[in-house]
Amino acid sequence: MSTRLSDPAARLAARLDSAPRSPGVYLMKDAGGVTLYIGKAKNLKSRVRSYFRGTTDGRIQVEHLVDRVHDLEFLVTASEKDALLLENNLIKRLRPRFNVRLRDDKSYVILKVNVGHRWPRALVTRGYREDGSVYFGPFSSADKVRSTVRALQRIFPLRLCSDHTLENRVRPCVYYDIRMCSAPCAAALSKSPGSKIPSICSFSISRARVCCACVTAGR
Repeated sequence: MSTRLSDPAARLAARLDSAPRSPGVYLMKDAGGVTLYIGKAKNLKSRVRSYFRGTTDGRIQVEHLVDRVHDLEFLVTASEKDALLLENNLIKRLRPRFNVRLRDDKSYVILKVNVGHRWPRALVTRGYREDGSVYFGPFSSADKVRSTVRALQRIFPLRLCSDHTLENRVRPCVYYDIRMCSAPCAAALSKSPGSKIPSICSFSISRARVCCACVTAGR
């Protein structure tokens, strides 16, 4: 006697049997198709099977999660790093109720350019705000993003100091001497470097599109 895939247990069993042994992201869904939890794995089949073996990994929410899962979806990526980035992007977009740690977007770094300020600044942060700034990311390595910002400063010498320092400084800092800052604090510029903002944003967008394309295509 065959079991129909409309039966939740049979559907889950079929999904687990067909799960790839590749790195990627898995989505656990309820009976209505709503995503409850998103996770990443080096081996999708092995990781997802571990949820249904009657044991937990110490997280309280796992016990309540498994009872609600009616379907699974798998997204294969080229590497664990791609899986990590895709996981964060999906959690940010879908906001599953069981993703407690990553749902607030604070696990990965983001490049922010506050284009609305008279003297814009590029900085590394860990969260989005509705403040009119342009955001790029998220990225998994804070060190690499900061290295990128330093490299961009040599091409686009935007200010590096905080708003408070900008308002109170009267002499240029050492970054002006090494040509990494335009020194708006000391009125070294006659006008805002607004013309450079589209350039730095275009550069960042092009790099971000390459990363997204690689994740989407699995290359």
